[in-house]
Amino acid sequence: MGLYLLEMDVDASTPEKNAAIMERVEQVIKAGGTPNAKLIAGPWVSYESPKLWLVVDNPDLHKSFAARIQLYNAGLVPKVRVHPIATWGEAITAAKAAGA
Repeated sequence: MGLYLLEMDVDASTPEKNAAIMERVEQVIKAGGTPNAKLIAGPWVSYESPKLWLVVDNPDLHKSFAARIQLYNAGLVPKVRVHPIATWGEAITAAKAAGA
């Protein structure tokens, strides 16, 4: 399992961009993810800035690169941060292996 927290800045500065972002997010929610990444949690939106967060299981980040470029080129998602995350069980296992 490759868990990642996706932090996506979105550009909803026009009604058209806002509608396009909402439509795409709804598609991801209904499908439970994309062909390359399963939606585990989210999406959540920020009250402070135009931003989305999602937790996905993506075994191969390279396969989702084209989709991110399409969103970037469409002007919908100017910046994506991909944070690898581990489950609590994986953290416990790693801590025990390190002698903690």
